[in-house]
Amino acid sequence: MIFPINTTKNPDQYKILKTPALPVIEITAIEREFISSLAETCVSFKHCVGLAANQVWINKDVLPPAIFVARVLPDRSKCLVCINPTIIKKWGSRKKVTEGCLSKSRDSRLWRQDRIDLNFLDEFGINQSLSFVGFGAQIIQHECNHLQGILI
Repeated sequence: MIFPINTTKNPDQYKILKTPALPVIEITAIEREFISSLAETCVSFKHCVGLAANQVWINKDVLPPAIFVARVLPDRSKCLVCINPTIIKKWGSRKKVTEGCLSKSRDSRLWRQDRIDLNFLDEFGINQSLSFVGFGAQIIQHECNHLQGILI
């Protein structure tokens, strides 16, 4: 199922976008189905490289889960699934970048670290640690911001 995207133009959706996500306690069939639809939605947009749960979340009574997907794998038709992600280290040079976002109508210029180390659970609940460089690091930082309720 392809989800509609929450945007800053809609007051109710804006509130959800600004809401920090809750950690996922257990990965059940419901979470797996949500992850599958989140990845399907991400890949359905030609220029989309990542999507956080609060960008598609519609339930105003339940906080969004701390899940994002990112097209940072060699096969760009597949998404890396990150549950409860934590950036544990930012390093390398800081670069001024331009970022777009499906939830916003305009691009933003901001500083991003060139290298990051990330801890997260994969879709099977297995702890993972990966390092990202360049554009991949930028994508991960952007999606982690979304899960913190930060719009860039």
